[in-house]
Amino acid sequence: MAVPKAIKFTKNGFEYISQVDRTKYMLKELVHAANKDVGKYITKETKKKIRRRTGRGRKNTQYWARKDGSLLLGYKKRRFLFRI
Repeated sequence: MAVPKAIKFTKNGFEYISQVDRTKYMLKELVHAANKDVGKYITKETKKKIRRRTGRGRKNTQYWARKDGSLLLGYKKRRFLFRI
């Protein structure tokens, strides 16, 4: 999705530029990027702590950073650890 363009309207010879939509979009993208970074970090640290006997826990640990602003951490084939 592209960044929304600014809305321009005039009133009494002055030109007002509204960038509310653009700001909302940028904030949403920044939250998504932050969730991805946190998910990567927590997943990496969790994989270090899991014992290396079979390696199944290490392979199945992952995160899901959704566009609605939620972050899920858990195992692929099992249940979720917790939801942020």
